[in-house]
Amino acid sequence: MTSERAVEDDVFRLTVATLAEVKVGQVWMPVTYFTLWMTRLMGWLPELGVCIVCGEVLRGQPVWFAAGADGVTCGPHKRPGSAALPPEAVALAERMLRRPLAELLKESWGKAGPLAMVRRFAVEILERQLERQMRSARVLARL
Repeated sequence: MTSERAVEDDVFRLTVATLAEVKVGQVWMPVTYFTLWMTRLMGWLPELGVCIVCGEVLRGQPVWFAAGADGVTCGPHKRPGSAALPPEAVALAERMLRRPLAELLKESWGKAGPLAMVRRFAVEILERQLERQMRSARVLARL
């Protein structure tokens, strides 16, 4: 038996809340929300507002992340193979971490745009930590 605030309890509650909101034609926000929150609950989500190399505050700027490295960086310190997470995607990720899924679903979300960028970012973090590709993420991306 685990304590009430154990990570497993949080993961279970996240799973139940996400599954309750998945509807035909409305899968992208719940899937992205779940993926981003899993990185946070596992302690793998880096601070999005600060370059891990120089400490520069990155608010309103793109952040760069590399699948094989910790943290995010500013442009001058981006690592080889880094991908940019534009400011609107960073803002969306931060909003997703502060708002309930039901509130976010009041807006119209498609598969592409900032939502897709946040999903890619979160999936790459999970895959790095799990040391394997998630087949389910690849299948969903083809839909």
